[in-house]
This record gives sequence, C-alpha cells and structure tokens, in this order.
Amino acid sequence: MGGHGNSHTHGNLHNIKETDEQMLSKIQRIETIKHYPNHWHLDPFKGANISLILGGTPTFAYGALGSFLSVMYYRSQAVHMQYNFYANNTRTAGRLIFGLVLGLSAGYL
Repeated sequence: MGGHGNSHTHGNLHNIKETDEQMLSKIQRIETIKHYPNHWHLDPFKGANISLILGGTPTFAYGALGSFLSVMYYRSQAVHMQYNFYANNTRTAGRLIFGLVLGLSAGYL
C-alpha cells in the first residue's frame, strides 16, 4: 500500500512475447478473442480491410478468373448475333459483374 516510489506491480515473465501484428496471422484460442475483441475487429469500410475480410489476393484472383471466363463465354456466343454497340456493351458489363460475383464467392469459400 505504501508508496514511497516503489512499484509493486510485476509483469508476467511467461507471457506471450509477440506483437499485435504477429498475433493476427496465427490461429488464436477463443479465450484470447473473447477477452480482447477490439484487437480482432476490422473496419469493413477501409479498402485494405475489405481485402482481408474477403480472403486477400487468392479471392480476387478467383474473381478475375470468373470475370474472364464469363466474358469469353459471352463473346463466343456474340459472334453469331447481330451487332449492336449499346446492347453488346451492356451485356459484356453484365457478364463481367456476374463472373466477378461468382469468382469472389468461389474464392471466399
């Protein structure tokens, strides 16, 4: 109780010797997450966090592959249809978005 400039608190020498960044890349026990929820929260409105939440580079690679395959499938059919600039661009954009959604969902899994 005394004071006199003496600190009676001692650190735990057997505690984890890791930084917060090193802990994020490892699987943690539920107790750690339960008692420190702010450490594991990612703001979903930041671009870098959206990438982490969705799964990073592999997920976006699946999205790009899905978009590519979907547009190429449409282009192979569009050769046999009458050409209309507006309709062609609208259908291509629709296929691009459709393939992106399918690719992102496959990459997320």
